[in-house]
Amino acid sequence: MSKKPLFVLIGKSGSGKDTVVDLLCDIGWKRVSSYTTRPMRAGEQNGREHTFLSNAEYDQIRQEDIVAQTLFAGNRYCATKQQLDGADIYIVDKKGLEDVRKNYS
Repeated sequence: MSKKPLFVLIGKSGSGKDTVVDLLCDIGWKRVSSYTTRPMRAGEQNGREHTFLSNAEYDQIRQEDIVAQTLFAGNRYCATKQQLDGADIYIVDKKGLEDVRKNYS
């Protein structure tokens, strides 16, 4: 049984990553909505690019389920195997890509 590919998108802030992913989602692709402890910004929707959690909620994620994680500006971000299994495309930083390569097949 073959698995579908997961496309991983990396780019500098403001380079258009979200625009590209939005266009792909418009034609049926599914993005990873990574978990984060950072506060939601104006105009963001919970569950779109990120699923916003308190630190206590984030701590409840089973470590063995996490395939990519990073710390940026004091906020934690991660994605689980289940999230990646259900998605087509994932926006990450360089460390996230290294984690995915190491922890996800």
